[in-house]
Amino acid sequence: MNSPTECCSAGPSVIFACSGAADVGEIADRAARKLAQDGVGSMGCLSALNRRDGAILQTAMSASKILVIDGCPEECARRSVEQAGLRRFDHLQLRLLSMVRGRSPATTARVRAVVRWGRQMLADGYSQADDWSASRSFSPTTLAGGVGEGVGLPARVSPPVAAGQGVRAA
Repeated sequence: MNSPTECCSAGPSVIFACSGAADVGEIADRAARKLAQDGVGSMGCLSALNRRDGAILQTAMSASKILVIDGCPEECARRSVEQAGLRRFDHLQLRLLSMVRGRSPATTARVRAVVRWGRQMLADGYSQADDWSASRSFSPTTLAGGVGEGVGLPARVSPPVAAGQGVRAA
């Protein structure tokens, strides 16, 4: 069996999302569920990943792409995925969409914005078969309106940054 950092086949995309108690955790969770309902990928269970469940590890290792959605600066979803040994994934941090813990109620518009970003990242993001040794974050430098409200939509996802050079807010 391959180690968790080795990959892969052309399995479906897997989405791991924060499901924390904060408003941004709810947004991340609802967006991941919507992406899964729309058939963009399947939602992976972070709790199972944290306990190194063999089935979820195998699902993640065989995924063509992995998207990790984090609500707050703690980045529990990203940390969980990395601690499981997975290194190739795209990371969407809601702070980069101006969604801040405690100040971003889980509105339909915010969930929709995250869904659109997630869909775009999975479409434009790398495949696990690509030669990336670390996760990548995308920077929403080009948004079509609503940035301050946290509901901006990507006009186009900016080009991926170099491996290990992900954009993370301080």
